[in-house]
Amino acid sequence: MRTVYKRIHVVREDDGRIVVMGSTCFGEQYSERKLGDPIYATGDSRPLTDEERRLLDENTEGLIALYEDEAEAARAKLLAERAAAEAAEAADRARRNYTYQPKSPVQSSGIPLGQGRTVKCHFCGHPMETELMRAPARGYRCPACIANRVTTPLAVRNRMTNRHRR
Repeated sequence: MRTVYKRIHVVREDDGRIVVMGSTCFGEQYSERKLGDPIYATGDSRPLTDEERRLLDENTEGLIALYEDEAEAARAKLLAERAAAEAAEAADRARRNYTYQPKSPVQSSGIPLGQGRTVKCHFCGHPMETELMRAPARGYRCPACIANRVTTPLAVRNRMTNRHRR
């Protein structure tokens, strides 16, 4: 029955009632019971917005629904970030493990395998076999870099990385 200044605790009782209390009352009332970890706690504190204060006074269920929506959005964002990071890692792993396998023993120019030159891919640095007699305008690009749509040469990426380290 006192004013809550910090750290509100919204507890759904076993009978379905919702109780709002401050940290002192919460500690006194629930100190013996093990409630488990908070469901919607963020770990950082912030003042309630005017809308959240209004919902706390008038519609606590609405406030809980608002926090549920925020928690679900945060989970979805985290899952999307993890999926993007895993996809990037898988593409990088595939690019590193890629070995060039021509489709036939004679390449399209008629040069038998083993008759071409071994050069480094301009975009990833891995060795590859080519039948070209001179470097193309944008450098050699292996099939893995073509498949992964790598467009920035290795030297440019290294320069950009070194620039950020200074």
